[in-house]
Amino acid sequence: MLSNDQNYKELGGVILKVLSGSASKDELAQLRSTLEHDPYAMQYYCEYVSLYSSLRQPGNVSFEAPKQEVRVDESTLGYVWDELAEAEQMAETVPTRRRRWFRLPKRKRKEKAAPEIRSVGKYKKLQRKFSKAAIYTAVTSAAAMLLVMAHVIIREQQGPIVATVTEAMHSKWSGEQSDHQVGDNLRTLRKTLLEGFARLEFKSGADVIIQGPAEIEPETENQLMLYSGSLFSYVPDEATGFVVRTPNATVIDYGTEFGVTSHPSGLTEVHVFEGEVEIRAGDDPVLHGSTQKLYAGQAGIVDANGVVKRIELADGGKRFAKAIPNDSFAVSGSRFDLADVVAGGNGFGSGEIGVGIDPVSGEFVSEFKGSTNRTTSGEYKQIPENPYVDGLFVPDGGEGPQQITSEHSCDKLPDTTGWYWSEVTTDPEIAIGYTAESKRYPVKLNGVEYGGAQKPAIVMHANLGITFDLENIRMLLPGQELSAFRAKCGISEPDWGGGNAGFRVMVDGEERFALDDVKTADGAHEIDIPLESGAKYLTLITVDGGEENGNGKDWTVFAEPYLELKATGIENNPAAKKGWKSRFSGLFSE
Repeated sequence: MLSNDQNYKELGGVILKVLSGSASKDELAQLRSTLEHDPYAMQYYCEYVSLYSSLRQPGNVSFEAPKQEVRVDESTLGYVWDELAEAEQMAETVPTRRRRWFRLPKRKRKEKAAPEIRSVGKYKKLQRKFSKAAIYTAVTSAAAMLLVMAHVIIREQQGPIVATVTEAMHSKWSGEQSDHQVGDNLRTLRKTLLEGFARLEFKSGADVIIQGPAEIEPETENQLMLYSGSLFSYVPDEATGFVVRTPNATVIDYGTEFGVTSHPSGLTEVHVFEGEVEIRAGDDPVLHGSTQKLYAGQAGIVDANGVVKRIELADGGKRFAKAIPNDSFAVSGSRFDLADVVAGGNGFGSGEIGVGIDPVSGEFVSEFKGSTNRTTSGEYKQIPENPYVDGLFVPDGGEGPQQITSEHSCDKLPDTTGWYWSEVTTDPEIAIGYTAESKRYPVKLNGVEYGGAQKPAIVMHANLGITFDLENIRMLLPGQELSAFRAKCGISEPDWGGGNAGFRVMVDGEERFALDDVKTADGAHEIDIPLESGAKYLTLITVDGGEENGNGKDWTVFAEPYLELKATGIENNPAAKKGWKSRFSGLFSE
């Protein structure tokens, strides 16, 4: 990507070598690669060749005024002078006649007779002689000026610089300019972040985190168009008035922190965390429909019909990335981390490692309680605090059909002791004993440690079950679909002997994966389950080896559990059409 003037100069030098036949094979290969991958380089090349061709035939040189006003800043003027100076240094010395510095003495003027008029026939044509070096200098200088004009016009067509990429994680771009790296300047061009995160700092001071996949267009130093996807924005006082437009709404900031999601269904969602914003129906900040002011802790939508409503913060705004996670296993737009959801996060690294969920209270806990085997009444415990987890339970098929989702019961679960040892957790260590001070061991499968940000895991000592709400997870992911569930399962090392457990994976109450008589020495087993577009619930279950074996040493683990994401249209994402489910019935309130 031609990101600065020096790059344009270097490219021009290579093109000139090619046109003059002096380029090496490496230079030819490099030029070919650059032109194939950079449309701006190709445009510059075409301009250069056209100008070169014209200069080779001076009679054909023509100047066409640019269609739009060309603004020349100080850096461009510096480029002009550099080109001219370089042209002068390269030119041959032009010999000239030395003038006398002294004056000749005045002579007395003589009277002249009237000139005699004679017929001379044809006039002799005056022959002027020009130095070849002078011609070369003039042509070279003209070429430099023309190239500068072409350079200015091309840069003007790209648009002015309005923002800079200041941070990124797993970012992958597509569009007219691709592969934006930290430190790259962004111009007023439409572009798509296919996956990952990117933080943009606008010249006004507004700070914006884009979460892929998202299609955006920085429009001015204080305005951004969000065609689809989600963003979080922090706007300092000096950038008050920052504007985010979507295809059907306009969000105007009054000094705040807020998040915006533009859904493929035509719905725009706005959450305010601090300060105040105003949402307006329509994408024109001036000519607009109805409006609604939102304050800290409030949210609102503009639906596809242009109706503005207030809504509740069903998930506390967890869907928005307020910071870019460091070294996260999850990749926005590609891989949704279920361990991060168990840790209280949004599936993209915002959770707290070590956090888990108590199957009895349904509350999130951050410390191992330390206990002997525990049991429950066998009821299905819903988790209203986290809309992405439907509920938890302790599996025991010996008691008959058992509820495993908000809508499904299962009569195929094995008969277990009905005991469980610990919470469903993401703790990278397991405790052996009855107190919080007990000795702790790292979670391991095949000698690989799990439980950190890069290698997450859900530790579910037999017997435990957890169900994820796929419909509400889809609401986090506009323009994406859940294509598969993947993980590794096994009993964590070290091998204390006696471990014997089983694993189940259910989709909408139907068994899709079953593995019994698993020992610690067996290591990790791969799980790969395709998900249909209409699937609502994903249930992960660990069970002991029955009354004879009990659940001792059954430190069962789902390592790197994630949902594979793929880009899709609204027609394949029914959850995005319907909105959040009825158990959050107050969400779309007036």
